Amino acid sequence: MKAQLFKKWFLSLFFIALITALILYNFLPYFFESVSLFLSLSAAEVVADQLATLITASSVAPFYIEITYAPSKEIKYDVSAKNRRLEVKPYYNSPVTRDITKYAFYGVNLPDFSFEKVNIFSITKIVENSKSIYSISASSSD
Repeated sequence: MKAQLFKKWFLSLFFIALITALILYNFLPYFFESVSLFLSLSAAEVVADQLATLITASSVAPFYIEITYAPSKEIKYDVSAKNRRLEVKPYYNSPVTRDITKYAFYGVNLPDFSFEKVNIFSITKIVENSKSIYSISASSSD
Protein backbone atom coordinates (compact mmCIF):
# COMPACT_ATOMS: atom_id res chain seq x y z
CA MET A 1 0.00 0.00 0.00
CA LYS A 2 2.80 2.38 0.91
CA ALA A 3 4.62 1.49 -2.29
CA GLN A 4 1.58 2.33 -4.41
CA LEU A 5 1.10 5.65 -2.60
CA PHE A 6 4.77 6.44 -3.05
CA LYS A 7 4.54 5.66 -6.81
CA LYS A 8 1.52 7.96 -7.20
CA TRP A 9 3.25 10.83 -5.39
CA PHE A 10 6.45 10.26 -7.24
CA LEU A 11 4.72 10.19 -10.63
CA SER A 12 2.66 13.28 -9.75
CA LEU A 13 5.72 15.25 -8.69
CA PHE A 14 7.64 13.98 -11.72
CA PHE A 15 4.95 15.19 -14.14
CA ILE A 16 4.61 18.54 -12.35
CA ALA A 17 8.38 19.02 -12.56
CA LEU A 18 8.38 17.98 -16.24
CA ILE A 19 5.58 20.40 -17.14
CA THR A 20 7.29 23.21 -15.19
CA ALA A 21 10.59 22.51 -16.97
CA LEU A 22 8.88 22.59 -20.37
CA ILE A 23 7.15 25.87 -19.58
CA LEU A 24 10.40 27.43 -18.36
CA TYR A 25 12.26 26.04 -21.37
CA ASN A 26 9.89 27.92 -23.67
CA PHE A 27 9.50 31.07 -21.56
CA LEU A 28 13.01 31.90 -20.29
CA PRO A 29 14.71 32.46 -23.68
CA TYR A 30 11.92 34.84 -24.71
CA PHE A 31 12.15 36.65 -21.37
CA PHE A 32 15.93 37.09 -21.52
CA GLU A 33 15.80 38.15 -25.17
CA SER A 34 13.16 40.80 -24.50
CA VAL A 35 15.00 42.14 -21.42
CA SER A 36 18.34 42.33 -23.23
CA LEU A 37 16.74 43.99 -26.26
CA PHE A 38 14.96 46.52 -24.04
CA LEU A 39 18.12 47.39 -22.12
CA SER A 40 20.30 47.60 -25.23
CA LEU A 41 17.93 49.87 -27.16
CA SER A 42 17.30 52.19 -24.23
CA ALA A 43 20.87 52.39 -22.96
CA ALA A 44 22.26 55.87 -22.48
CA GLU A 45 25.09 55.30 -24.94
CA VAL A 46 22.70 54.21 -27.70
CA VAL A 47 20.30 57.10 -27.06
CA ALA A 48 23.15 59.63 -26.99
CA ASP A 49 24.64 58.31 -30.24
CA GLN A 50 21.29 58.13 -32.04
CA LEU A 51 20.17 61.58 -30.89
CA ALA A 52 23.50 63.15 -31.87
CA THR A 53 23.34 61.40 -35.25
CA LEU A 54 19.80 62.63 -35.88
CA ILE A 55 20.77 66.19 -34.93
CA THR A 56 23.70 66.05 -37.34
CA ALA A 57 21.62 64.37 -40.06
CA SER A 58 19.08 67.20 -39.93
CA SER A 59 21.69 69.46 -41.56
CA VAL A 60 21.30 67.55 -44.83
CA ALA A 61 17.72 68.74 -45.38
CA PRO A 62 17.66 71.57 -47.91
CA PHE A 63 14.76 73.62 -46.47
CA TYR A 64 12.74 72.15 -43.62
CA ILE A 65 12.86 68.97 -41.60
CA GLU A 66 11.34 67.78 -38.35
CA ILE A 67 12.60 64.56 -36.80
CA THR A 68 10.86 62.91 -33.86
CA TYR A 69 12.75 60.33 -31.82
CA ALA A 70 11.24 58.28 -28.98
CA PRO A 71 13.76 55.72 -27.70
CA SER A 72 11.60 54.20 -24.93
CA LYS A 73 8.16 54.66 -23.43
CA GLU A 74 9.21 53.41 -20.00
CA ILE A 75 12.55 55.14 -19.45
CA LYS A 76 12.98 58.87 -18.95
CA TYR A 77 16.19 60.74 -19.71
CA ASP A 78 17.96 63.90 -18.63
CA VAL A 79 19.47 65.37 -21.79
CA SER A 80 21.63 68.45 -22.06
CA ALA A 81 23.94 69.92 -24.66
CA LYS A 82 26.64 72.51 -24.53
CA ASN A 83 29.28 73.31 -27.15
CA ARG A 84 28.11 70.46 -29.42
CA ARG A 85 28.47 67.89 -26.64
CA LEU A 86 25.35 65.90 -25.83
CA GLU A 87 24.95 64.36 -22.38
CA VAL A 88 22.31 61.68 -21.69
CA LYS A 89 21.42 60.16 -18.32
CA PRO A 90 18.64 57.54 -18.12
CA TYR A 91 16.35 56.90 -15.16
CA TYR A 92 15.61 53.18 -14.89
CA ASN A 93 12.89 51.89 -12.58
CA SER A 94 14.96 48.88 -11.66
CA PRO A 95 17.50 48.44 -8.87
CA VAL A 96 19.45 46.06 -11.14
CA THR A 97 20.42 48.66 -13.73
CA ARG A 98 22.63 51.66 -13.09
CA ASP A 99 21.98 55.23 -14.20
CA ILE A 100 25.13 56.01 -16.19
CA THR A 101 25.68 59.28 -18.02
CA LYS A 102 26.96 58.97 -21.60
CA TYR A 103 28.22 61.59 -24.04
CA ALA A 104 28.12 62.08 -27.80
CA PHE A 105 28.98 64.92 -30.16
CA TYR A 106 26.93 66.45 -32.96
CA GLY A 107 27.95 68.65 -35.87
CA VAL A 108 25.48 71.54 -36.17
CA ASN A 109 25.09 74.93 -34.49
CA LEU A 110 22.28 74.03 -32.14
CA PRO A 111 21.67 76.34 -29.17
CA ASP A 112 22.59 74.86 -25.79
CA PHE A 113 19.69 73.08 -24.12
CA SER A 114 18.73 71.00 -21.10
CA PHE A 115 15.72 68.72 -20.54
CA GLU A 116 14.82 66.66 -17.48
CA LYS A 117 12.94 63.35 -17.39
CA VAL A 118 11.82 63.27 -21.03
CA ASN A 119 11.58 60.48 -23.59
CA ILE A 120 10.34 62.10 -26.81
CA PHE A 121 12.62 64.42 -28.77
CA SER A 122 11.80 66.63 -31.75
CA ILE A 123 14.57 68.16 -33.87
CA THR A 124 13.62 70.93 -36.30
CA LYS A 125 15.60 72.71 -38.99
CA ILE A 126 14.25 75.73 -40.85
CA VAL A 127 16.09 77.70 -43.56
CA GLU A 128 15.35 81.43 -43.63
CA ASN A 129 17.29 83.89 -45.80
CA SER A 130 19.87 81.19 -46.59
CA LYS A 131 20.51 80.66 -42.88
CA SER A 132 19.79 77.37 -41.11
CA ILE A 133 17.99 77.63 -37.77
CA TYR A 134 17.97 74.55 -35.57
CA SER A 135 15.82 73.84 -32.55
CA ILE A 136 15.12 70.88 -30.33
CA SER A 137 12.21 70.23 -28.02
CA ALA A 138 11.41 67.37 -25.69
CA SER A 139 8.43 65.98 -23.84
CA SER A 140 7.37 63.03 -21.76
CA SER A 141 4.96 60.36 -22.99
CA ASP A 142 2.88 60.24 -19.79
